[in-house]
Order: sequence, then structure tokens, then C-alpha cells
Amino acid sequence: MFSTLMELQKLHPPEDEILNQYLVPAVCKAAAVLGMDKAIAEPVCRLLETTLRSTHLPSRMGALHGVLYVLECDLLDDTAKQLIPAVSEYLLSNLRAIAHCVNLHNQQHVLVMCAVAFYMMENYPLDVGPEFMAAVIQLCGVMVSASEDCTPSIIYHCVLRGLERLLLSEQLSRMDGEALVKLSVDRVNMPSPHRAMAALGLMLTCMYTGKEKASPTSWPTHSDPHAPDSESIIVAMERVSVLFDRIRKGLPSEARVVSRILPQFLDDFFPAQDIMNKVIGEFLSNQQPYPQFMATVVYRVFQTLHATGQSSMVRDWVLLSLSNFTQRTPVAMAMWSLSCFFVSASTSQWISALLPHVISRMGSIEVVDVNLFCVVAMDFYRHQIDEELDRRAFQSVFETVAVPGSPYHQLLGCLQSIHQDTSL
Repeated sequence: MFSTLMELQKLHPPEDEILNQYLVPAVCKAAAVLGMDKAIAEPVCRLLETTLRSTHLPSRMGALHGVLYVLECDLLDDTAKQLIPAVSEYLLSNLRAIAHCVNLHNQQHVLVMCAVAFYMMENYPLDVGPEFMAAVIQLCGVMVSASEDCTPSIIYHCVLRGLERLLLSEQLSRMDGEALVKLSVDRVNMPSPHRAMAALGLMLTCMYTGKEKASPTSWPTHSDPHAPDSESIIVAMERVSVLFDRIRKGLPSEARVVSRILPQFLDDFFPAQDIMNKVIGEFLSNQQPYPQFMATVVYRVFQTLHATGQSSMVRDWVLLSLSNFTQRTPVAMAMWSLSCFFVSASTSQWISALLPHVISRMGSIEVVDVNLFCVVAMDFYRHQIDEELDRRAFQSVFETVAVPGSPYHQLLGCLQSIHQDTSL
């Protein structure tokens, strides 16, 4: 087939561009299957170089598809040195010409150029060189940063996925990685939901493949001289603030997605004591339109602490935060927030299983809701508070806000009955 196609290419007039746009990728595919030894590589490389200089766009696109076929086989060093510089020059000159306004150019041409550029950077980094890689990443930044009118969604997603692959293949320098983190954080703040969520994937890939990752299980104590410095914690906290902002400002679908990945992200990048105040504060914030999603974040953070033997930290944070919850208005939301809080902090699988039901009752203050609040509060009081001083502090928080007929007054009655049963 290769011989037949090459013969057809020689005998057929080059002016027949319609045939050439199909003939070139077919030749390259046959050559890739045979293996690109020197006898096959030389005529194929010449054919590709000639076609890439054509004024006929479909022919050039066919040549780029052919380049992908050729690159996917194991090229000899001499072949790579002959072919890759010509392809690199073509890609850079064309990408520079269209990066600022991609929508004025043929989308399929842009997509195949991006595919070839990313493939060469991932699999032939030494042949393309650092200058080519830096230039492509810069142009990708231009395309991704442009408005929706300038960069179509299909190009936007293609570029982001290509950058993610480069990060995962560890072919980018630290400087390039840091530039992509800044780019992705900026894009996560975009108004467009689908573009922001796509950028979120790139941001997470940047952070997990970068040097910032540190599992809490391996974090040393603060007395250790090798403990993470405060600057790195501050930088990481700035980036996680972007996720909290997206929950607060995004659509329900966005808030649901971010709240699902947030607990694991926090566990992977921060010691628990550094993020508890932020998580609880967001849950209680009056500017938080999706407290039901933040409730699941609190639950998963607490359950992770229980699983790692840090139940005492959960207890301490609940006791420390109680007064903030009771000051929330209206009382129905305060009671609901406390119910979610106590369920999240519980070590009982039966109480924990109530979370979906409790969340579904947001804002309700019917008899069943008050009874449920008392049950989960008493579970925490009886099974997680060991010191008498802590029990008194727990009770005093509700005594300051209890008025006859309120849920807090009913809870105090339940606590009193526990004390009477104990004294008998």
C-alpha cells in the first residue's frame, strides 16, 4: 500500500489538492505501520515538509494528521531531527498568527495543531527544546485567557486538557508549572460555569503534580525544623479560597461539584487545625447561598479526623464554635446548622446516617426537627464530652440563649433529665 500510494503521489499532478489532502495522511499511516526506517522516512519527511508549505489549508491539515501518525511510531534520531524542526516552525508561526482571535480561523486546523504541539512536547521534549515549549505554553495562555467570543469552547477545552497531560507527564519546568497555576486560578474565577469548571481541573492537576502537595499524615510537628513554612501555607490558602468563593458565587451545579472535591483537597494540602476555622466559618456565613453543600464538607472533614484518630480535635472545635451557631438568625437556621454540626461530629454510624435527612429539613422548625436536634445534641453530649468542665460549658452556651418554647429550652430539659438519671 505504501509503494502504491507513493507511486500515485509521484505520477499525479501536485495541483490536484483535493487528492493530496487525503493522499498525504494515507502515506504517513502506511509508513508508520511499516516502521520509519531510513529508506521510508526520507521521502515521507520530504512529502510532509512540502505539503506544510502548501497554500491549500485542507492539505496542510492532512499533513498534520500524517505527522501524528509518524510521531506515534518510534522515530530514529536522524528522522526526528529532520522532521520535528520543520513541524515546530510551522506550528509556532501559525499559532502566533491566530492565538489572539481563534474564532476567525478554521477550528479543525487549530485543534490538530494543538494536538501535534502537545504530542511533541510530551513525547519528544529534547527534540523540540525548551524554547518551543515555553512559546507554546505562552500561546496557550493567550488562547485560554481570551474572551468567549475570541476562543471557542472546543479550543478552550482542548488546550486545558493538553496542558493537564503535560503536567502529568512531568515535562514542564517549575516556572511553567507556576505560570499554569496562576492561569488556572484566574480562569476558575470566570463567570462562565463550564469554563470555570474546566479550569478547576487544570488547577487541581497543577497543585497535585507540583511541589506543594503534602499529605497531612506526613506533616511533621510544629517543633520540627522541617515543618512547612507559613508562606507556603498562605499561598495554598489563597488558592483554596478560590474554591470557597466558587461555592458562594457559582450556580448550584458548580457548588455541588466543588463541595464534593473540597474535603479531600483540604485533607491533602493542609493540617486540620489550619482549615477548620475556614470550613466552619463558610458553613455559618450569611453570605453562603448553599449551606447544604457546606454541611457535607463539614461532615466529610470531621469524619476524616475521626478516621485518623483526631476525634478530640472534632470535640474541641464543636465546643469552641457552639456560641457562633446559637447567635445565628433565624432560630430555624441556627437549629438546623447545629443539627448538621452534631451529626457531622458523631462517631455513631446511626447518627451519621441521618445527615441527608437533616440537610433536607433546612429551615424547618417543626416538632420533628426540634426532636431530632435534641437527639443529636444529646448524642454528642453523652458520648463525646468526657470532662465535667466541658459539659458545663456545653450547657451554659444554651442557657444564655434559651427562652421558654425555644428548641434550646427543650434541649436543656433533655440535659436535665440525663443528670437526674445519672444521680439516681
